[in-house]
Amino acid sequence: MGASPKILSVVSNQLPHLRLLNMQEVAERLGVSLQRAYEMGRSGLLPVVRLGRQMRVEEGRLIAWVEGGGRALPGGWRRRPD
Repeated sequence: MGASPKILSVVSNQLPHLRLLNMQEVAERLGVSLQRAYEMGRSGLLPVVRLGRQMRVEEGRLIAWVEGGGRALPGGWRRRPD
């Protein structure tokens, strides 16, 4: 027997809303180039989710990352620390 519509609506309302942004959307939200967004993802600066070769960023984690001040490259603005 199937569940009643009332039970299904309660269950579906409890599921978290998950939105994965593609790197173009991430770049637009951060105000950086698409190339820079990919570089930030590959270097571990952004909290990326990998789907095979593709990279996505969960919207809530991106917002939390920005609100938390993001992360910088080791050594500050220089790529290699002295």
